Amino acid sequence: MTDRAKFRVTPTSVLAAAAFCFFLFAAGRAVVNGVVWLSDKLSPEQLVCAEETRDLGTVRRGERPQVEFVLKNLGRVPTRIGKALPGCSSCVQVVDYTQDEIQPGGSAAVKLALLTEGMEGAVKKAAVVKYGRNDGKYILLYLKANVVVPAAKTEPAGSDSSGENEQETQPKIPEETPGSQN
Repeated sequence: MTDRAKFRVTPTSVLAAAAFCFFLFAAGRAVVNGVVWLSDKLSPEQLVCAEETRDLGTVRRGERPQVEFVLKNLGRVPTRIGKALPGCSSCVQVVDYTQDEIQPGGSAAVKLALLTEGMEGAVKKAAVVKYGRNDGKYILLYLKANVVVPAAKTEPAGSDSSGENEQETQPKIPEETPGSQN
C-alpha cells in the first residue's frame, strides 16, 4: 500500500462537496449583486422622486387632470432631464418639464396630464423621464385614477321627445306614383 490515503466516495462526502459548491456560488452572487447595488447608490447622477405614483382619486371621463412631480438630484454631479415621454401618447401627456441643469441637491419638475377620453374604471398610466449622459438613466412616473362615466342627461319634463321634430329634419324620399318612370 502507498503512503497516500484512499479517498472513498460516500453519500456524506458527495453532500459536503455539493454544499461547498453551493456556498461558493451564493457567495459569488452576493458579491456581484452587492457591487451592482453599491454602484447604483454611488452613481454620480441620481434623480429620485418621493412619490413616483400619484393617485388622482375619482375622475370623470373627458377630464384632463394635471399633476406635477418633483424630482431631486441626489447625485454628486449636475444632471439634466433629456426627455420626458408618455408611456402611451393617447393616455398621458407631458405638459412641461425642467430643461435646465439640476445641481446636486437641487430639484426639477415634470408636469403630466391624464387623458381620460375613452377610459373607464381603474387605470394606471406611466411616463418615462430620461436623464444623465446620453439619457442613459430613467425614472418611471405613474398616474392612477378611477375614471367614471358621467350619467346621461335626462330631458326636462314637458319636452317633446316623440320624434316628430326629427322627422321634419330628415330628407323626404319621393314616392313613386303609378305610371311614372325615372
